[in-house]
Amino acid sequence: VPAPRLAADGPGQGIRIHVICGGGCGEEVLRRLNLCDYSLTAGVLNEKDSDSEVAAALGINTALEKPFFPISEEAMKRVAEIASDSEAVIVCGVPFGPGNLGNLDIADEALRKGKQVLVMDGVSERDYTPGKTASERIAALLKAGAQSWSDITDLLETLGKNNG
Repeated sequence: VPAPRLAADGPGQGIRIHVICGGGCGEEVLRRLNLCDYSLTAGVLNEKDSDSEVAAALGINTALEKPFFPISEEAMKRVAEIASDSEAVIVCGVPFGPGNLGNLDIADEALRKGKQVLVMDGVSERDYTPGKTASERIAALLKAGAQSWSDITDLLETLGKNNG
């Protein structure tokens, strides 16, 4: 199914979204949301990660961590700062392990503040945390009101319904 055509007036103009991605899973989402004129932030991403390279090319404000390092307290403070003004948080199809599980704190906080949180389906297939902690946390987010999405078309349609 092709993604819907993008309106020339930028359907996302003025709407701030924080994107949780990594390992290349956010490239299309970052590009498409940028084309829709959303104001984006991203992270925490590892330096030199393909998603961090795309974010840099698009001028997206990003919280970064050294490659192959777990998310540091400093990086968590930075991402909390840049994501705080977002109206929505999107969790892409990022594989979760112990090193990047802290990114879900941003989604938790957003949902607590009544902001829209959209989570890509299939986290259990990408959950490499001990005891499937990421899957449990995503399930709790969904139970608390987060919405799931399956592909870019679904994501854009869900954003359009909630922001249009």
